[in-house]
Amino acid sequence: MIVRDLEPAEYEAAVSLLAASFSDDAGVLAVVRHDKEVATWFRAVLPLLAAAPGRLLGALEGDALRGVLVGGHTSGPGVGRQISWLARALARVGAGPVWRTIRHDQQRVQTFPTGGARIVEFVAVDPAQRGGGVGRALFAASHADGAPHWLETTRERNLPIFARLGYVETSRREEHGVSYFAMQRPREQR
Repeated sequence: MIVRDLEPAEYEAAVSLLAASFSDDAGVLAVVRHDKEVATWFRAVLPLLAAAPGRLLGALEGDALRGVLVGGHTSGPGVGRQISWLARALARVGAGPVWRTIRHDQQRVQTFPTGGARIVEFVAVDPAQRGGGVGRALFAASHADGAPHWLETTRERNLPIFARLGYVETSRREEHGVSYFAMQRPREQR
């Protein structure tokens, strides 16, 4: 298995894996509202996230995508990319999900760490590959630069997994009836 940045031609495979993994996620459904729209939403947001400072990492065995990690940076994308995303997203998913995405980002920015941390936006692993080190390999590649990392999850059951990867819970908050758990992995000392 290799972990590398995905090419635009591979984004649709990433969308399929992300949509399958997040179609029942309370945080995603708070934005999208219908599980049938999750893939469309990922198609709208993935190009923005992939173009922002950060990475769209894939774990591949041959041509098969086994896992994906969507990373970003607390500084976010530039204004030009945001406007481009806004136009594409409005056309694909409509005003409601776009508005809820923007509002959610405004809420979560309050829990971002300072100092140029990277964000782990989404991680998805093929269900047949879970427990086989795919997620660990994706996180290792993302952590390779030694920068502090931040993530947010709505799945409390994942907190011990992230803790084993060096993340510490920093806050909990409620937004529209959904519990969000923020975690940070400090800068590595080299």
